[in-house]
Amino acid sequence: PGAPATTGVPPPAPAPAPPAPPKRTVPNRVAPTLDARAEARKQNRKILAERTNARLAEQRAAAAAAKEERERSRRHDVAYEEHARAARDERAAKEARLELARQYNRLARLHRDRATLLWRGLKPWVVFYETRRAASRKASRWHADGLVQRIFGTWCAWRERRRAAVIARQTRILARAAATASTASCRPPFRRWVDETAEILARGCEVQRRREAGALTARWASWRLRFERARLKRRERELAAAAAGRRYELRTRLRAWRAFLVA
Repeated sequence: PGAPATTGVPPPAPAPAPPAPPKRTVPNRVAPTLDARAEARKQNRKILAERTNARLAEQRAAAAAAKEERERSRRHDVAYEEHARAARDERAAKEARLELARQYNRLARLHRDRATLLWRGLKPWVVFYETRRAASRKASRWHADGLVQRIFGTWCAWRERRRAAVIARQTRILARAAATASTASCRPPFRRWVDETAEILARGCEVQRRREAGALTARWASWRLRFERARLKRRERELAAAAAGRRYELRTRLRAWRAFLVA
């Protein structure tokens, strides 16, 4: 670059100098044949020189044409190589762009599949499982509270009926005793006996009531303990089943994900 372009053609040969005018000599009158021979030899040398110069000029022209052809072929080869190199570079750049686009496409599909697995698979399943567990826990508490309320209401009604029956029986006994004592002659002792009997009955009823209350409290405690044990066992079974379900679901999801990544 920067140097003048060469065409490969040699510069033209200088034109031959014109022959010098013959010297004026005295003609050879003694041997004219020698002069004719000399002149013929001179003409032959001149003709041979012209032929030689023409042949050399043709050779130089042929060499210049061959050199020009070689230079043109070299320039053509260089241009072809540059064009081929440019085509190869363009194909390589196009392949690189296509490979980058394919990588971006694979990455986008991978992100889409992972987002689909997360937001349409795992997240809804977790929300559904948490909602179902909260509903199950609330239903269990509701059932337990209702059962306790029904049992306590039944026990209170039974206690009130038993208390009313005891009071009615004691009232009948006291009324019968009072009627009997009113007709007897020993009313004060009988009254004392009635009072003592009523007190004894009252004490016995109180003791019986305390025993029944203690027994009912113990029975209620045992029922409550049994219910709590059953609830804890049921809860443990539910937790074990839920954990097994989660592990199975997670293994299934991971197996599917690995199969997808391998594919």
